[in-house]
Amino acid sequence: DPCRIRCKVLCLFSTLLRSDVISGKVKLEIREEIFRLRDYQEFLDANAQSIAEFRNQQQSAFTAEREHWVRAGEFGRQEELSTESTSVSLEIEITANQTTVTSDVSGTVWQILVEIGQRVEEGQNVLILEAMKMEISVAAPVSGQIAQVTCATGDLVTAGQVLVILEAA
Repeated sequence: DPCRIRCKVLCLFSTLLRSDVISGKVKLEIREEIFRLRDYQEFLDANAQSIAEFRNQQQSAFTAEREHWVRAGEFGRQEELSTESTSVSLEIEITANQTTVTSDVSGTVWQILVEIGQRVEEGQNVLILEAMKMEISVAAPVSGQIAQVTCATGDLVTAGQVLVILEAA
């Protein structure tokens, strides 16, 4: 049957809290089963009403959260942050003994972990970006000393933008 796919199924009840999983309070059962598209479709058909109810509840919660953001001025705040940010420089000159640390993604500077003059090792995290509700660590590509931090907490940054300048020690 071409619709059969061997897969491992992770059996975990949706009522368990994420913290219980992380803290090891939940025993995960992993077993090998055969996935059958027909069985899956029957499951969807049998649970169509509860799935629709969940999706409606999810959409209502999303709408309520978005309305809260509008009332709190969050959408105007993003424009305000992008126009007020003076720490971003489009042209940065570096010397032969300096290396740049750039952003791999567009996002917001969530936390700066270093200070000017601080010594860092290759691979050490120098700051954390937030993009799409995920924290993304930005690491030093080489060992050196922090010569300049070209961004500030809360700045919107783009992929390829210089965030930190390292000087060879």
